[in-house]
Amino acid sequence: MAEPYGIRFSENKYATKEDVKEVFNMSNVDYIWDDVVDYRKKLAKTLELPSIDRTKFNLVFTMDITNRIFAFERKFNMIFASYLRLSPEARKSFEESRLLKVATAISKSIEYEGSQNLLKQIVNNSISALPPDLLIVDNYCRAMRFIDKNTTSEISAREIQQIYEILESGNFSPDSEEITYRKRDSEEPHYYQQAYIYHNALAERIPSMVSDAVNFINDDKQFASVRAIAVLFYIDYIQPYDYMRETTATLIFKDCLQKAGFAKIANLINIENLLLFPPKKFVDAKETVQKTFDLTYYFDYVLKFLTDELIDLKADIENAEKIAALTSDSNVVLAKTEKQVLEEAEQERDQIISEARTAEPVDEIHDQTGIQIYGTSQVAIPVFPAGLKESDIDDIVVNLMETYPSLKQTQAHFYATHCTIGKSYTIQQFKKTEMTSYETARTSMDYLTTLGFYRKEKLRNKFIYKPIPRR
Repeated sequence: MAEPYGIRFSENKYATKEDVKEVFNMSNVDYIWDDVVDYRKKLAKTLELPSIDRTKFNLVFTMDITNRIFAFERKFNMIFASYLRLSPEARKSFEESRLLKVATAISKSIEYEGSQNLLKQIVNNSISALPPDLLIVDNYCRAMRFIDKNTTSEISAREIQQIYEILESGNFSPDSEEITYRKRDSEEPHYYQQAYIYHNALAERIPSMVSDAVNFINDDKQFASVRAIAVLFYIDYIQPYDYMRETTATLIFKDCLQKAGFAKIANLINIENLLLFPPKKFVDAKETVQKTFDLTYYFDYVLKFLTDELIDLKADIENAEKIAALTSDSNVVLAKTEKQVLEEAEQERDQIISEARTAEPVDEIHDQTGIQIYGTSQVAIPVFPAGLKESDIDDIVVNLMETYPSLKQTQAHFYATHCTIGKSYTIQQFKKTEMTSYETARTSMDYLTTLGFYRKEKLRNKFIYKPIPRR
């Protein structure tokens, strides 16, 4: 039995109508295309991102696209967990190598072919005399540092303005609430003209479209990758300011992932290589989105790019670990004589024996898959006792995020520090501990309840959350 056209041209390859014509070598494929459209309609989700003429974009969650979104989120969480496990030396090396790739992409876009050492100084914020032709690179790095430090849980139109101001001038006015968008139009309105491709949004539409983008980013019911990729397209599509079109979009993409809980690693994705040096197929995908209001063409291409980017991130983490290990070994050899090494080993041996003789017996808590930690407190998860050091908590967070890839870092961290049996926790505690908005805290606690970490109960006029044993 022949494969249905809808599956063939949506799952195996997300084809355009022109692709279908080429496959069959026919000028009229309407009856085939109708089957494709019918299949996609059943899987389409309307996004709250209106186009210039107010038609909302949609995303078709085919099995292929959905699986790739899940795979990206899971792998990105695993890479984030690996990043958290890095030693301070390895983390510094990794961040520098990744930021240098980003800075190199920005410098190539302005045709700079000078010293890599200067770029490294800009990345490390240690340059003493900045050449004028590298001002844009320095401003971009300043904007990324701003994103790193701005740990508020939600983005705002003002924050987007601040990022643009840093990108344009290297700084922003912290006291000003004024938001100024592009006022000039590059073309006449073509509202509702079929398949028209705009160069950018009409000036009169920019404020409301930026507001829509802000609301979409802050809607944490959507996958982080869905929000980030959609907004990457949308900010580029709008061009809210006169200049820095692509770099504004890439920075908002990074800010979106940072707000989703990926912290500094969000800045280390080299999305700049895609938007600043767009291949023809990527440009074609953007144009197809404008003609059809179907963002899936864009997602299809960007997800492929990001999948390759994750491979590069993982390789750089492994490389940083090797460099840090070699450096550490070299420093030890250089710093200590053989006699000192033997004396320290003997002292450590004596200390271990002494502590073993005087220590009170404790219960060993373990399972086959978890990390082993020792303690006596009764907690929800056997491998996670209470009263831990900060380094132990980091291990717990990593373990939780690897076991439950859908967890955000803030959710894993809160549970790791609030899982004692017999105690009750509140939304306000999550809000204060993780420095989030009340709404984010509420949805996070409810999500942890859905996953079976807590039992939700009502106490007078508020809800409390009690850890559930997970043995």
